[in-house]
Amino acid sequence: MSIGSAVLDDSVEPVVPLGFEIGGALVAVVWLTLLVGALIGVVRSQTLSGAQRVLWMAAVLLLPLVGALAWWVLCLVGRSAARGRG
Repeated sequence: MSIGSAVLDDSVEPVVPLGFEIGGALVAVVWLTLLVGALIGVVRSQTLSGAQRVLWMAAVLLLPLVGALAWWVLCLVGRSAARGRG
């Protein structure tokens, strides 16, 4: 089938690439949310010194996925430990 100058083959399923694009966009949104949330958490943290804050910011920015996940995991572990003590 021909539409304008583009030729569409009936064997090509156009929904699959669209699904991958939507899935990729969702993954990107989740990743950016984790990254921005980690950066905000580092800046707003009252338990970090200046040097620790700089190191965490560097970790989150230079190793975006690993740094952001490490921040969130350690943040959650710290909160659960604080609940256990208090």
